[in-house]
Amino acid sequence: MGRDTSITSQTMGRIKRRDAMPKLLLRRSLHKLCIRYGVDSINVYGRPDMSIMKYKLAIFVGGDFWHGNKVRRLSKPEDLFLTNSPFWPRKIPGSIQRDHQANQRLIDDGWTVIRIWAST
Repeated sequence: MGRDTSITSQTMGRIKRRDAMPKLLLRRSLHKLCIRYGVDSINVYGRPDMSIMKYKLAIFVGGDFWHGNKVRRLSKPEDLFLTNSPFWPRKIPGSIQRDHQANQRLIDDGWTVIRIWAST
């Protein structure tokens, strides 16, 4: 028995790329330390959630489900995908690959990359 698709749709619609609580908490902490940063910097490859240009530091705050962290820890990852099961096994590995590519390009360009997992 799967989840009600209308409830799943509402839940997914509330997930935000910008200004999610883990990102806001980190931004507040950086601000209190008088560290200036850019938010969703479109001029930095991979569009990090925060970037500190002075130090070439790219910070990504990602959900462990969406970026595959939780999936890697499971013995049977397919158990996570109760609805739209053909979609997710392609989506999550694509996110992992995109994250690795962004990391590598930033590192090649002299950036330091920090990835923070917002785990549930």
